[in-house]
Amino acid sequence: MKKRLDVLLVERGLATSREKAKAMGEEFRLQVGMRQLMEFFAVHHLPAELAVRAYKLYGDSTVELLYDDPYLLMDEGLDAPFGAVDRFAIELGVAGDDPRRVEAGILFELNYNLTAGHSFLPEDKLQLAVSQLLSVDADAVKQGIGRLLEADRLVRSTLAGITVDYLPRLYEAEVNCSRRLLEFAKGSFPPPKGLERMIQNVAEESGVEYSEEQTRAIREAATSGLLLITGGPGTGKTTILNGILSLLGQMQLACLLAAPTGRAAKRLTEVTGENASTIHRLLEAGIDPGTGDMMFVRDEDNPLKCDAVIVDEMSMVDAVSYTHLTLPTT
Repeated sequence: MKKRLDVLLVERGLATSREKAKAMGEEFRLQVGMRQLMEFFAVHHLPAELAVRAYKLYGDSTVELLYDDPYLLMDEGLDAPFGAVDRFAIELGVAGDDPRRVEAGILFELNYNLTAGHSFLPEDKLQLAVSQLLSVDADAVKQGIGRLLEADRLVRSTLAGITVDYLPRLYEAEVNCSRRLLEFAKGSFPPPKGLERMIQNVAEESGVEYSEEQTRAIREAATSGLLLITGGPGTGKTTILNGILSLLGQMQLACLLAAPTGRAAKRLTEVTGENASTIHRLLEAGIDPGTGDMMFVRDEDNPLKCDAVIVDEMSMVDAVSYTHLTLPTT
């Protein structure tokens, strides 16, 4: 009768206890499993680090799961590029018009277009792009979109009479953005006592003769829940910004400044003389140790401690960051 490995390890003095022996046996099993998976990945020209991440997620079942659906490698946490995964899938025998391949291509196309700032794609453009990407019939793509919609892996909406498709997280982010914008736009505050005199003080202290439009923008900063300042280079946006900061200071309101990138934040600090940070730093972004996802310390339960937030280069801000940025402040 064969003895168990943990018993043998203890008897031969290789482990001090059966518990220690079991732990050693488990570690050995994991190393063997990992090595076998790395060899499998190497045959298919997939990187070793991807094998490590996949094994951590799926363990000894990894190869079986990948034969069932090779496109699991594109899931969050693995994030393998579509091209490499698609080659791998074809090597495993996945047909060109296989539903798994079509659905993966649809999700890839939507994610890829995020890099160009598109949070959705019109249905017809999505069908055409995926059809060309995979060299499959447009009808196969249409059916794939239908399956993803039915499985709640896509969200369909209508914008200006056009049918569009979203990734769920982007749809949720855009809905939240719209809701926040409407809440802010509807918000208004009574003019503080002596507002016109304070605006006059701002002009006198800065030595700037504000135009009627600039004065209106500074005034509205004191009474509006949302203020958007836009214009080309040299149109006076920085002049208005400094006027607003001066006015908020006279009103004894705490204001935080931020920008999407470190370079933009540095420039904002230079032109205002006030400390500015990146949006991610302002929101205290970090990595959730449990999931590995990005998380923000500042949220609805732990809002920013300020009266106003000024963001430069707002057109560069993505919808997800904006949703967190516009949470209530205290």
